[in-house]
Amino acid sequence: MVIKVKREKNLPLAPFFRILKSAGASRVSKEAAEAMRDLVEELCLEIAGEAWDLTLHARRKTVMREDIELAAKRVLKQLKPSLLQE
Repeated sequence: MVIKVKREKNLPLAPFFRILKSAGASRVSKEAAEAMRDLVEELCLEIAGEAWDLTLHARRKTVMREDIELAAKRVLKQLKPSLLQE
């Protein structure tokens, strides 16, 4: 038996409807907005984790802008090859 744990979402759904509509969509399903939110949250969590690792490596307790920028570059660089394979 598989038990699925429902993870609390940190980001509201409404901005994702607006983003998709501003990209040109005239109608957006709730499922599409939820999928976009889930992907963005997952990406943000990956970047945050990498940024925290960089912060610890620098022997600091505060995550700095530079940590986020470098972490984003690293995470996005790892994502590009996997996106091209699909």
